[in-house]
Amino acid sequence: LRVNGSRFYRDNSMLLFPVFGRYGSVFGIVCLHNKTSPPFTEADRDLSMLIAVLGGLSIDATRLEEDFAESEKRYREVFDHSASGILLLDMTEDHRYRIAAINPALELMTGYSRAETSGKFLDEVLPAESYRQLQENYRVVRETGSAIDDEAWIEFPAGRKRVRSRIIPITDGAGKIHRLVGFPEDVTEQTESRIALQESEEKFSKAFHSSPDSIAISRLSDGIVVDINQGFTRDMGYRRDEVIGKSSLDEGIGLWVRSEQRWAFADLVAERGQVLGFEAQMRRKDGSIKESLLSASIIEFRGDRCLLTISRDITEQKQTERARRESEARYREIFENTSDGILLVEVTPEMRYRLVSINPAQERMLAVRAEEIIGKYNEDFLPPEIAERVKKHNRECVERGVPVSFEEEVELPTGRFVFTTTLVPIKDDRGRVPRLIGVTRDVTEEKLTKEREREQERQLFQASKLVSLGTL
Repeated sequence: LRVNGSRFYRDNSMLLFPVFGRYGSVFGIVCLHNKTSPPFTEADRDLSMLIAVLGGLSIDATRLEEDFAESEKRYREVFDHSASGILLLDMTEDHRYRIAAINPALELMTGYSRAETSGKFLDEVLPAESYRQLQENYRVVRETGSAIDDEAWIEFPAGRKRVRSRIIPITDGAGKIHRLVGFPEDVTEQTESRIALQESEEKFSKAFHSSPDSIAISRLSDGIVVDINQGFTRDMGYRRDEVIGKSSLDEGIGLWVRSEQRWAFADLVAERGQVLGFEAQMRRKDGSIKESLLSASIIEFRGDRCLLTISRDITEQKQTERARRESEARYREIFENTSDGILLVEVTPEMRYRLVSINPAQERMLAVRAEEIIGKYNEDFLPPEIAERVKKHNRECVERGVPVSFEEEVELPTGRFVFTTTLVPIKDDRGRVPRLIGVTRDVTEEKLTKEREREQERQLFQASKLVSLGTL
């Protein structure tokens, strides 16, 4: 006879069955005496003594019920207040899975309520694709009889979520699996973070290895190089096996021409977290020195605090800058010391002409200080009629895009002067003329000399005519 999974034994006068304690161990045997059966025999009394030895005191049925009720209460508290989801599934003979219960945590995670799921088959609740994934896992548990861990994407009313679950089989008294218990956990955020991290690492790896710049990763503490990219080998001339595991300060690969620059660089990175645009001299494998522009950040790499250093070769750029500075110095020398006046004019979009710069010779010609007229338009410091003529010449130079020369007689506070000016258009990469350079020469004395020469020639010619007349 079997009742609720316990096996009962019966003879002519009594019914024997085991009583299980809270933790499943047998602590006694209950003997039920049939009132209609004959009285206990001596053998019955011996058996009763055996029962007393095995079970101790007689069983209090009320206490037993209280124990079961207390156990049920504790189970319900754990079930209802667990932060993890709990799913109870009853398995039918045709291997379908009926939802026996879900706890509040699982309701919150899935968006399903107990009322709409209790007693329903799982394939009636979940989308077909999600159910197929779970069904395969349940089949494995059913056939192996062992718990498994699984992770899958499942569609719920609360959204698509990544669920990690431990599935445990529950057997009956005959050892047959009749129930499954699942402990689902929402790992969507962790999964997305892991995927994002993997994608980030893949992007970093691609950027690291494909960058044309020289990139090296070295330990912050001792300068040991732990990784380099192809740009480094191409720029510095070293193979990977010649650099990895060695210090950038070692004599073998003394990358830093000046070791104090390396420590100053490392200190700056440690203090600020990153450094941009640090200039240093680096030594290639062949011994040549290059000017480098370094940028670095502190990163965690294989458990160590490391420097991620990006180096760009600016040797040619530095040479160009030096040449430009030398050229500017020569230009400035000419600009400051030439006897010809030089002025720089900005052409605005409204076709107005603003004075940007003049040299000392131009200041002397105009009898003004540069700060008095710099930034002003022609009409702000020239007489109207002269300003209009200058504007006309400026417009002609801009429209034609070729140098234009002209001569103007100007009345200044210091007297009347004659200037010859050549305007040169400065074009940008789109062919526009945003600036004009004017070179002005004071030809007043030259004009006077020529006028005197012409007057002398006229007088000589007149005298010659008088002599000829006298001779006649």
